[in-house]
Amino acid sequence: MNPDICRDGEVLVVRRNIQLPDLCVKCAGPAHRKRLRKGFYWRPREFYLLGFYSWLGVLVMLTVARERMVLRIPLCRGHYWRYRFARLFGRVLLLATFPATVAWGVLTEDLVGMWAVFFSMLVIGMSVLILFGRPLRTLFINTAYGCFIGAADEFLLHFPERRSHNPNSG
Repeated sequence: MNPDICRDGEVLVVRRNIQLPDLCVKCAGPAHRKRLRKGFYWRPREFYLLGFYSWLGVLVMLTVARERMVLRIPLCRGHYWRYRFARLFGRVLLLATFPATVAWGVLTEDLVGMWAVFFSMLVIGMSVLILFGRPLRTLFINTAYGCFIGAADEFLLHFPERRSHNPNSG
């Protein structure tokens, strides 16, 4: 019988509706009293191949054929506030992209510089949100459990080893 929380190498395997222990997933230190509520999604990669056939079909299938799982992620005070700051910084950069681009174009009348400002702020803002805005990344979700990567080794060592996160293995 599988426990509710286990590991498969560097993969965290969690049953649905299970609360993670009060340890930071990034450093295994004591968790901050506020847990980060995060929704995770997973879609079969085969559905992306529908893009060669029809973009509308992809949009319909990607909204219908997805699994969702919500976790309340424990983070220590430092990682919690680092996550919050990264999310805020990325959002501010994305929101400031258009006004900064317009201001650059009006003040300097340099179209090349204006587009450089636009794309650099856009890329940096999206990169911050993607790289630092997710404490865990989804590997697989089904109706019983979810598999996530990105947890610290020290955190994972608190859980028993499982043979495989393959959905076909018992």
